[in-house]
Amino acid sequence: MNVILLQTTRRALYLTGVKHTRKPVFGLPQCFELPESMRDGKTAGDLPAFAKYVRECANSANMGTNQVVFCLEDDAVVSKEYQHLPCKKKDLLSLAGLEAETVLQDGVDSYMIQNYEYNRVNPLTGKLTSSLFAVKTRLLGDVRKAFSKYGLHVVKIVPPISGLLHAGKLIPAERDQTIALLDFDYAKTRLVLFQNGMPVFQRTFETVFDDIAEIIMRNRSVSFADAVRSVTAYGFTVENDEAAARQISDLLDACVSEAIRNIRMVLSSERLDLNRLILCGGLSIVPGFDEFCARLELDIPIENIASFSVPLPGVNAAAKRAGFQPAAFFTAAGILAAKKAEDIDFLLLVKSISGTRAANVAVLAVITLLAVGVMALEPVVYLSALKQQAQDKVALNDRKYTEVKALLQEQSKLEQQLSERKSDRKLLPSGKSNAKEITDRLISQIISKAKSVDSCDLDNMTGTVSLTFTTANYNDYLAVKRQVESNGYFTIAVPFRAEAGAGGPCTCSVSLSVKDFTPLESGSKDGGRQ
Repeated sequence: MNVILLQTTRRALYLTGVKHTRKPVFGLPQCFELPESMRDGKTAGDLPAFAKYVRECANSANMGTNQVVFCLEDDAVVSKEYQHLPCKKKDLLSLAGLEAETVLQDGVDSYMIQNYEYNRVNPLTGKLTSSLFAVKTRLLGDVRKAFSKYGLHVVKIVPPISGLLHAGKLIPAERDQTIALLDFDYAKTRLVLFQNGMPVFQRTFETVFDDIAEIIMRNRSVSFADAVRSVTAYGFTVENDEAAARQISDLLDACVSEAIRNIRMVLSSERLDLNRLILCGGLSIVPGFDEFCARLELDIPIENIASFSVPLPGVNAAAKRAGFQPAAFFTAAGILAAKKAEDIDFLLLVKSISGTRAANVAVLAVITLLAVGVMALEPVVYLSALKQQAQDKVALNDRKYTEVKALLQEQSKLEQQLSERKSDRKLLPSGKSNAKEITDRLISQIISKAKSVDSCDLDNMTGTVSLTFTTANYNDYLAVKRQVESNGYFTIAVPFRAEAGAGGPCTCSVSLSVKDFTPLESGSKDGGRQ
């Protein structure tokens, strides 16, 4: 089967023909500059017009198929990592729905939610980590409907990060080895951290490729598509313009540095050491990109996925002539190869709901036909039943039953209230509160060092604290983190996370548990910290 891989950036549409077999063969990616009305993420505003444009572009490039794999970037996807206790797979989606409620402003009912479990147990908390992905249900239906109108059959709707999560597991896992897989794609920059072959962390960043292509386009007075082809063939070069060259270098430096900063943050919170950084994606094959990364002196071994003994996709003759290599399509191959159990395909959910609705309509139709048949064949029985029903209603409304029904209702109400009171009583703990001691420790270890405290949620029954605070800079955040880890009073339930601007305030969050804390039990006579 042949398919078209569809990706969009802020300014361009990319269509890549793929011969989808056991080892997929990728064709030359075709770049089409989006019309002004569709740029900067506006394609979803008029999906029929976008579908028509895709059809025209596919025809002009002689794609030869109408099967489309729609890559839905994080502009339209809400994602969140969360920790959870081990549970059955059927219960995991329910947990994802509860977590989604914390990030979806307009409620989970209008979203399709998919979940990806990392299957790695945190050695400190004993919990697992998963990522949830949520997309508006209406958007999925509109994409399918709009593309079908113009003869395009959408066979998958996926966030591309799922392809990197799947493909990264093919890298041989070594004991106590931590690797960072960095996909520099035209559409986005994607990062997945693996430890012993299992994902630890995933994140998607904005790409700088559109900005670089625009600089080259102005420098050489060529179209956007020609500038893209120029980068693949000759690298990030400009002619006789030192300012433009410096701009490109600064953009690449910022892109790589952002990824490295996130890697180091996770390594610090998870107490891991990075063994190697592996590059893949369309920009990783650009001439001179490896040398550029090496000049950054990151003190991290950097390699290309092509140097590993992992299954790589094929490329056809046209793609080879343009300078494309299999490493450019490593993530895309993962999207196509993901099995149903690991596939984050929102279209499967849409089809499932459509099938359920169709089945319900069919069942309702059968029941209606049976009812009509019974009424037509047995009118006497039907009229007799109506007569008996009327008589029963009259008998039940007799005054002698009124008092009995009132007493039964009152008894049911009292029993419900008694049950609620018993349940409430079981939830009431007793024993000495440890809130003061925990608060004093927080003040001495964290709050006294913080510039401000944004939120603090202390649960005295379980000895847990969820805290969001701000430090003056990143170094102060590290000082707080080291003090908490070395003091020994708290254990880390959810690792430290920090977001900081360049030299500015640092927003930090962490969840802590009091070490050796004995949770208060409902109705217990003693409890608290021993």
